[in-house]
Amino acid sequence: MVLVVAKDWSTTSATLYRLERVSPEKPWRTVGRPMPATLGRTGLAWDEEVGQAADQQPFKKEGDGKSPAGIFHIEAIYGTVASNSSSVKRFRLPYKQITADLECVDDVQSVQYNRMVERSRTPSPDWNSSEKINSLTDSVYRWLAVVDYNHNGAHRGAGSCIFLHVKDAGGQPTSGCTALKQADLLELFRWMDPRKSPVMVQATKEGLGALERSEPRLLQRLPALPE
Repeated sequence: MVLVVAKDWSTTSATLYRLERVSPEKPWRTVGRPMPATLGRTGLAWDEEVGQAADQQPFKKEGDGKSPAGIFHIEAIYGTVASNSSSVKRFRLPYKQITADLECVDDVQSVQYNRMVERSRTPSPDWNSSEKINSLTDSVYRWLAVVDYNHNGAHRGAGSCIFLHVKDAGGQPTSGCTALKQADLLELFRWMDPRKSPVMVQATKEGLGALERSEPRLLQRLPALPE
């Protein structure tokens, strides 16, 4: 489990923990050291699929600058180096090299909404807005992993293009992603193993309790986390 915990809904920082367990019946244990993470510029908001929002707790919407709170999978890792490069050989999740025309579509009217697409390979591109991944490969998109939030734009307007990516050099918050220092991100990528069914859980401390009540098999028996 990649566990990202923030102190409240408006903070732009959080702590990422790596957890493992030998079976669903056994307790979770921490692996390695906690990692400081950067969140969206306006904090966190619930994934509407989770349906956990209480009073004054927002749901994630397109363009709101919030990172999603909930339970997600990690789909694939993208980077600037070739697939046969020694720097990616220790990755166990699927890896794809970023191409010159790779885009993540954030146009809610497009049939490709919330999908990673190569424009040259897409018949009749119908979007007016997208994140051009290659334009930021010298900074935050040098490495990224796609977070399976609002999978393939299942809910129009619920938010798109959510990644784990490299932290901004100036320490600025993200547009809704979760960011780590590059060394920490690569350490995380090398640790994640698809054979162990990796999952990402992101929430405030308060929200983590709500998720535990709704998903006890996954979230009970977490270790005590430092303040």
